[in-house]
Amino acid sequence: RQTTDPVRRRAVRRSLPEASAAMLGVLNALEEARVAGGTAASEAAFTQQCRARSECTSSLKGGDLAGDVGWLRLPEVKVGEKLPKEMVSKLVVIRAALALQVGEVSDIVISEEGVHLLKRSA
Repeated sequence: RQTTDPVRRRAVRRSLPEASAAMLGVLNALEEARVAGGTAASEAAFTQQCRARSECTSSLKGGDLAGDVGWLRLPEVKVGEKLPKEMVSKLVVIRAALALQVGEVSDIVISEEGVHLLKRSA
């Protein structure tokens, strides 16, 4: 788990339950935006929430790309081969992202890197 927010350059002080509660608030805000304004409003709200809350440097990308972590794919593993530790910790996020339909937002995903909301765009 990272202890410093690379976006705001300050220590991360919230606990896992606090981070999960914050993500529930984001999910509620996204649903409210969808009900009030449809898909376009929900997409704009996702970008806005990403910029406001994310501790990932991808939140600094311009326009609709805020929060875009790029193309994800499962690693190719040969029988008996061990994955590097950093890849194992990312598998939770990759599997959750690939399970989504295009345009769908995930439920809260918890990994060693933190608490995530994912949106599949392609």
